[in-house]
Amino acid sequence: MMSVLSIPEVVLDILGHLSPSRYDDTSVRTLIACTKTSRVLREAAQTDSLWVAHYRVRWTKPELDDSKQRQWYRIYCTRRETDVQTLSLLDTIITAPSKRGASAVILNERKEYVWDVLRMEATCRVPEEMREVWKKEDEQWAGERWVGIGEEWKDGTGKKEFEDEHERETDVREIKQDWVQRRWWVKQMLGTMARADGLLSMIKIFCGDEPDPTSIENARNFEEGLKALSGLMGMNTAEA
Repeated sequence: MMSVLSIPEVVLDILGHLSPSRYDDTSVRTLIACTKTSRVLREAAQTDSLWVAHYRVRWTKPELDDSKQRQWYRIYCTRRETDVQTLSLLDTIITAPSKRGASAVILNERKEYVWDVLRMEATCRVPEEMREVWKKEDEQWAGERWVGIGEEWKDGTGKKEFEDEHERETDVREIKQDWVQRRWWVKQMLGTMARADGLLSMIKIFCGDEPDPTSIENARNFEEGLKALSGLMGMNTAEA
């Protein structure tokens, strides 16, 4: 005799078919709407298993206070709030020259927590007639991997896996009027962050105690030094 699924199980199964997307918030909005209805729907919509995929398609580093408890709904909401603040700072950089420096300092201090959304803005949609001009550069950016400032985050099962289908996802976001300035300033900010990270790595290497030339620690310092040089040239040290 077949078992009959309970209502929460049916709801979870239905909500589990909402596709995660880097650019389209339809699925996430649906989940959020469910949290504002009945208790049964709210509890079902906040289930961790529903939010992991939606988180991973947007961000690469979940190291927040809640990450160990895996309260993915809360983590997701917190990161979206951070993204909103990041985009506000970016808008300030673009439109308010007198506040540009202060906003850039804040972004640099937050580093890995702003990198993903800035990377998305670096390839924001362009008008159709200009798409071919930017296509090659956008494909290059989409193929790069950002795994954090010098380290990869793990979810308890191993390193983060990127799904090819999301790497090839079509950007359906609205084309912004300042797309030219936005792309330029975002890439300047990303380069600044990479150089700052490279400089800090250099300082740690040269100002720390000198290890034994034959030790593993010395070999590690040599590797970190090469990464730091890449950072000083504006390249993400984690991709070096």
